[in-house]
Amino acid sequence: MLYTQPLLFVVYPKKKPFVFIKENEGYNRKYYSGFAGLWQVEGFLTHLFVTLRCMEITPNAVCFYAGGGLLASSNAESEWQETQNKMQTMKELFV
Repeated sequence: MLYTQPLLFVVYPKKKPFVFIKENEGYNRKYYSGFAGLWQVEGFLTHLFVTLRCMEITPNAVCFYAGGGLLASSNAESEWQETQNKMQTMKELFV
């Protein structure tokens, strides 16, 4: 069973934002979401949850990824703080 996050599957026009992001961002977003949960091959009891906070661990670095949504009414500073707060738990694993 896969428990999804509705925000990942919104049925709004997507092509225009994807083109804008590709043309205007200077980096690869890589991981926007992932999954976590119990994986059991025998007995087929698998429950996975979509995650909106991910991390990539390499031999030389740890990179954190957190999703967010911006609206015309969003405040840039408070959105940035919310993103920082989302990643704080993962950061504390390495302090």
